[in-house]
Amino acid sequence: MYKYLNQFLGLAYIFLVKLNWIKAIRLHNKKADLVVWMWPNYPHQSFEYFGRSIIVSELANLIAVVNEGLPYRLILGRKIGKIKDSKIIYQLSHEFLNIFQFIHYPPFLLGVTEALESQNNTIFLNSKEVAFWENKDYMQEMFLKFDISHPKTFVLATDKDLKSFSSLPFPYIIKEVNSQGSKGLHKIVDNASLITVTEDLLKRGEVTVIAQQIVKMTKDIRVTIVGDEVVLYYWRINPDKEWRPTSTSLGSSVDFGNFPEKWRSYFIDITKRMGLSSAAYDVCWENDDVETQPMILEVSPSFQPNPSLPAHLSTIPYKDYKTLFFTKNPFFKERINVMNMISEKKIKYYLSKGSI
Repeated sequence: MYKYLNQFLGLAYIFLVKLNWIKAIRLHNKKADLVVWMWPNYPHQSFEYFGRSIIVSELANLIAVVNEGLPYRLILGRKIGKIKDSKIIYQLSHEFLNIFQFIHYPPFLLGVTEALESQNNTIFLNSKEVAFWENKDYMQEMFLKFDISHPKTFVLATDKDLKSFSSLPFPYIIKEVNSQGSKGLHKIVDNASLITVTEDLLKRGEVTVIAQQIVKMTKDIRVTIVGDEVVLYYWRINPDKEWRPTSTSLGSSVDFGNFPEKWRSYFIDITKRMGLSSAAYDVCWENDDVETQPMILEVSPSFQPNPSLPAHLSTIPYKDYKTLFFTKNPFFKERINVMNMISEKKIKYYLSKGSI
């Protein structure tokens, strides 16, 4: 229930406080080169749309455009297919862009962006960036291509390779290639669990998976880059001795301090190497030793950031912070603020490069 309340209060905060309606109306121009594309499946899925994070991200894009004083035109839904010779800002979403509900949806989403580019549009994110999104097999291919340190990893065909896989010692992780957050992760502890997971994946039509070693670590860090800047970071700390996903929804604590400065330029450099304008990395170190080479677990060009804990709430679990509504700097408000901050930095970066 608190998730829906956070969403409702967050939208109210946007509409009543963050969005300058007068300026937004004044800047809207049906002939503008800059297009803000929202609600890709409009007018369908209206209930889901207003209850999901995509609308918050899209409004953050709109607010950033308005705050920069950029003339724009708003396009809703499938009318985007008629747009040519324009610059398009949009938000990735498998729920609202994957209209045919493909199991392996990244190629379809990539096809949408490539089709828009073929009509002489410049889009943000572009097709080269979209190729990374929730596409772990391609991600691993790029890590190898650009010599980016990561845990020992194998890309496997579920039907041919997985049941007989023995190149990693138990325990290890199986990752579904089109998953996000802590979803699609399976800890393999023996042959029996491997067979069970394989059969389940085959039943659900998962044709390719990732097998990855478990790194000896109790925490990882989410590092968010926009252009040449680290704009956000936080550690996620596992309270248990045994490995488990470090998602805050599973009870991990967070620490918004102690950034590993030694590796700041490295994170920016690999972002440029892979041709990403923005990126959120999940990073760990063997035995939590930040003096050694960092290992990149995953990268995403599109992401949902977590705001830092306010000082007066710094001792409470992060998952409890999300349930506090009547406090100074509540989660719903700070979530909107940090998403707007990142969107504004993206727009400024695009402007600095002459892209917009």
